[in-house]
Amino acid sequence: MAAADDKANSVPLYLLLTERIREQIRSEEFPEGAKLPSIREAAKEYDVSVGTIRHVYTLLEQEGLIIVDRGRGTFVRSPEQHDQESRKQNALDSIDKMLETLSQNGFSSQQAQILFELRLRQRESMTRPVRVVVVAKSPEERTILGRSLDTIQQAEIYRMSFDDLISSPERIAYGPDFLSYPIALENELDELKLPQVQRLPVSITLERQSAIKMAEIISLGKLGIMSVSRSFMSVMHAQLKQFFGESLSYENMLLGDSNKTAEFIANKDVLLLPASVQNFIDSEELACLRQAAKEGQKQVYMEFTCDEGSMIYVNRSVQDCYRELRTHISNGG
Repeated sequence: MAAADDKANSVPLYLLLTERIREQIRSEEFPEGAKLPSIREAAKEYDVSVGTIRHVYTLLEQEGLIIVDRGRGTFVRSPEQHDQESRKQNALDSIDKMLETLSQNGFSSQQAQILFELRLRQRESMTRPVRVVVVAKSPEERTILGRSLDTIQQAEIYRMSFDDLISSPERIAYGPDFLSYPIALENELDELKLPQVQRLPVSITLERQSAIKMAEIISLGKLGIMSVSRSFMSVMHAQLKQFFGESLSYENMLLGDSNKTAEFIANKDVLLLPASVQNFIDSEELACLRQAAKEGQKQVYMEFTCDEGSMIYVNRSVQDCYRELRTHISNGG
């Protein structure tokens, strides 16, 4: 017994106390997430100095058994926290080995940093979605193209007005993989001499269900069509001509002035508008439209989409680019 006591007395107090708290944690006397006594409280409880407890807590923290949260206290570490710290340490060890290898091969710290950042950018290119900038003159067209292209999971869609592209063509010099736009803009884009970026022209068409609804009511009386922009009014004219022929008679006007809108719709039996129009007019003008509908005016909010052939082409192009991005590094890019 005396020999055992002599052995115990030969072990430093801080190690004995460390082992004691370690066992309390392992036996779940102190369960994960439990808050341990503060350094001063523990020093008083175990009748040791503050320095001894600070040393004990430092050893337990290095072992990954506890976590010291400055300002909140000391807690028993959960397995998730321990795994996170282990992953972090493994990552740091890997970086150290990489830096040592580069140093042995004659690379300076600055050169190592450049190589590391280059590889990170390549990795980002490999994992990022395909970037598609949608450009159109009217907000209605940008909404239609954006909504259709949003269905492609591998694509990230950005919208830009044609005016913004004209004023700042350099905005697409870097970044986008594709420029998508209504096919009617083809010639005007050619004239701009834009930075090199692959183009995806798209045809806009009236959805079949909207055409069916229109066919049922356009003969019921005086017909009017309205749009927010002149460019989209041209799209509506073209689609009405395609579906109902040259003989269809109607009046048209741009939205944007509530007084003129109220005057225009007052004597119309049937009104055709883009489906997205409510996003681009003010509450007063919207109230005019709703009031006319309550009073019996037939209104059809025309749904447009990108035609099937265009979407097949766009989808295939995006998929090909997506695969190319993900083979970039493995091919030594």
